[in-house]
Amino acid sequence: MKGGGSFAAMVAVVEQHMAAFYGFLPQASAADHLIDESQLAVALGGQPPPPGRAAVFVNSGADDELFIGVHFTTPLVEALVEHDPTQLLGDHNLDGFCHLVEEISHFHLLLNRAAVGRSVSKLELEGQGEIDKLLFAAMFLEQQCGDSHLMPLARRLYDGARIVAQDYDLYWQATRYAARFWYALLQAPGEPRRIDGKLRQLLRLQYDRAWSAKLDALPSVRQHAA
Repeated sequence: MKGGGSFAAMVAVVEQHMAAFYGFLPQASAADHLIDESQLAVALGGQPPPPGRAAVFVNSGADDELFIGVHFTTPLVEALVEHDPTQLLGDHNLDGFCHLVEEISHFHLLLNRAAVGRSVSKLELEGQGEIDKLLFAAMFLEQQCGDSHLMPLARRLYDGARIVAQDYDLYWQATRYAARFWYALLQAPGEPRRIDGKLRQLLRLQYDRAWSAKLDALPSVRQHAA
């Protein structure tokens, strides 16, 4: 797609971290499923794309062949290539990085659920994306500067969240779920300051749960973190 190999490499770096953290073997690479505006137009049959700077598109074709494409708008791609967040993440590229993480999260959760014959709702996709954008921002910050900045990131991403999407209630529920999870975790005694094995174990458990089970587990997050 437009943006060149450097953007595909950026996508590959993020999804490698995601697969390693959650312990799954990728069913496919999001970097191999990037589509530009012209490819998106073909996939949508000439219909106008939904608003937004990034999205994952899934269509079933003839003989039940599945098409899955990950689209990022050209301005977003160019901004991320110019200021690569996998090399240096900061205020100037945090929003773009979050879009990148969310779509890669959607892509792999869709494929992981399909691989075991499980369905996944749009709400679960968005909820996982909200969890992952903070997680991987913290992970890259920890690698780059030695501090995960977990609580400041939570304040930035959730307290200041402004939802402008048409499905307001859906995105509000997803954001609320992620905020409740992270704040329960970060306000527990001995709250995590690093992306360590205990945090990984807890997040892997949440990742594998169905949406209703994720919500049911929220009251015990603080207990498991202690």
